[in-house]
Amino acid sequence: RRLVGSLLAVAGALWAACYAAMLALAPSDVPALVRRSSLYSCPWPEHENAALTAARSASRRQQRIMLYQDADANYAPLLNLTHNYHSRYASRLGYTFRTAVRSKSGFPYPTLNRVWALNEELANAQGPAGRGRRKGKHDWFVYMDADALVYEPRCSVEALLRNRSASASALLLCHDGMGDKSVLWHVNAGVFVANLRHPLLRPLACTWRRRLHWEAWRRQALATRLFRRLVLGKPPQMWVSDQRILQEILAEYGPRYPSLAHIVPERECTFNLQHGTLIRHVFGARNLAAKMEAMTRVIASRGLRALPRGGSGNGDQNSTVLRRRDKPGRGVTTPACLHHRHL
Repeated sequence: RRLVGSLLAVAGALWAACYAAMLALAPSDVPALVRRSSLYSCPWPEHENAALTAARSASRRQQRIMLYQDADANYAPLLNLTHNYHSRYASRLGYTFRTAVRSKSGFPYPTLNRVWALNEELANAQGPAGRGRRKGKHDWFVYMDADALVYEPRCSVEALLRNRSASASALLLCHDGMGDKSVLWHVNAGVFVANLRHPLLRPLACTWRRRLHWEAWRRQALATRLFRRLVLGKPPQMWVSDQRILQEILAEYGPRYPSLAHIVPERECTFNLQHGTLIRHVFGARNLAAKMEAMTRVIASRGLRALPRGGSGNGDQNSTVLRRRDKPGRGVTTPACLHHRHL
């Protein structure tokens, strides 16, 4: 009995130590051997030769594109502000446009939604074809934050893909203007383009989600919340940085897999940041009112005007729709929106 009791005590102590370590250590803090285990990472291929071959073959197919935006209930008005405008843009060019105002991850962190949505679409794109369903409805997943706007509707996403030879990489991102310019992996994840046919995207997206799940679990654990409340005198943390974890994954795996991400320098970025000419990201405002004001200024600068949505069937009389004052032609060209000579 004494031996059994001692063994149980040791097992309990080990369990408590492991539990405390998992709560205290972020994925970036654990040793590399543990971080690359199945606890924190998904399987990665030994070599990327197959990925490069698949990327070249994918570039010869007609590209099917999804535009995706999401927000929590607090920032839903930003989606309402541009929803119909983006919906018409997507419809005119044959894209799929989807939005979501809910938690896909089960955690109260809206920044996780984009990662869960990417994994869902990736499963559809690379999963087996089933009865009544063809394999892979989309080739590209274009994510835009709720405070991002298609700044030049006469420009197509296909033009951006060709301009940046995007089919050769799993992710197309821009360097974060507020990050360390000397660090390549300091990217801005507010707008990104994911190549759903690239084999490296699956381990990247899966690892991104797995590490975010650990980070969210750590912050939502009862022990963590009690420690913050009783010892630190602070409320539970309401933010999980998916962007920081993506940066860590790119820094860890990017040197080994050169085709993992194509990172565009800030001064050449046309599809993100506050100077984007194809997609403009209106970030930096501290609250919803400031974001709405900033977005309204951007809308006005593009010759767009806000009108009551009406007929949307959602009962929201305060939602708006954007229309161009100058009606564009039906043809889609490659205008100067992909140039950065003004930067």
